[in-house]
Amino acid sequence: MSSKLPLVIIGFGSQAQAWAHNFKIAKRAFVIALRRESSSIKAAQAAGYETIQIGPELNSYNDFALLLPDHLQSEVLLTMAPHLREGSRIIYAHGWALTRNKLIEQHPHFSHLLFAPKAIASAIKLAATGMNSFRVVIGLEFSKSFEYDHEWLEDLARDLFAQLPLIQSSAKEEMTADLFSEQSLLCSLLPYGALHSFNFLVNKGISPEVAYIECWSEVKLIADAMIAKGPVGLFELISPNALVGGEKAQAQIFNQNYSNYLSKLYDDIESGHFFQEIDDLDIDKVRQDVLSRWRKEAINAMHNKISKDHSDEKANN
Repeated sequence: MSSKLPLVIIGFGSQAQAWAHNFKIAKRAFVIALRRESSSIKAAQAAGYETIQIGPELNSYNDFALLLPDHLQSEVLLTMAPHLREGSRIIYAHGWALTRNKLIEQHPHFSHLLFAPKAIASAIKLAATGMNSFRVVIGLEFSKSFEYDHEWLEDLARDLFAQLPLIQSSAKEEMTADLFSEQSLLCSLLPYGALHSFNFLVNKGISPEVAYIECWSEVKLIADAMIAKGPVGLFELISPNALVGGEKAQAQIFNQNYSNYLSKLYDDIESGHFFQEIDDLDIDKVRQDVLSRWRKEAINAMHNKISKDHSDEKANN
């Protein structure tokens, strides 16, 4: 199958916009495919991108990047399928839909490839400037031509300004690790740990501004050091007080109860129970409830104040 035809990017959310941005710089041919009624058509065209409609026009192409929210991918692929050529390649930025919805069983005549950039959209765009780098996890277990598809994904990664080599995995492994890291650390322990520490200090009489700097802003300093220096380098770097205090705290926090929490989170993913939880929820309502709760937190007000002060200072300079 030829790879000289433009890649079709399905969707125009933040990830799709980042891919399009980098591909344009790399001079890689692509088009944006959207539903006829999509409000994003004008935005994509205003950005200078060629657009097509999800429908019969898809039959002129071979390769598709399904850059949509996970819960929409199965439905949209069902709409696309009658218009796709036998053996078309479909790439997914997460393993969720492939694993959760068993898309390979529903559409066995396509080549389903995992191509998961491990970066948010803004970081992907930044990579095109040389000021950032990110890795890509791939899964080729549903490929119809392993070596050819691996080479194609490497070429795709180069044009996205990703760091090589690609990390070999599978859709299920990537999905499990992605969900578990979000639940156990990235979207729980980090933001909510910072929140609880901030609130505790404020309740003890510490000024909100100082508490914000210590509990929220400095998360970036530690995260940057973790990535730049590695685990050993981090603990070589931190002060004696931070070293001793961190060891005291980790011995108390990360106990058997904590291990039990991790096991429960992992088991719910592995068993499929988490899938059922997602299906039973109104995601838009959950998001609005979470946003409403965070908007009421003092740490959010302090963040807005400090961000405004910083913006005003830059404007005055």
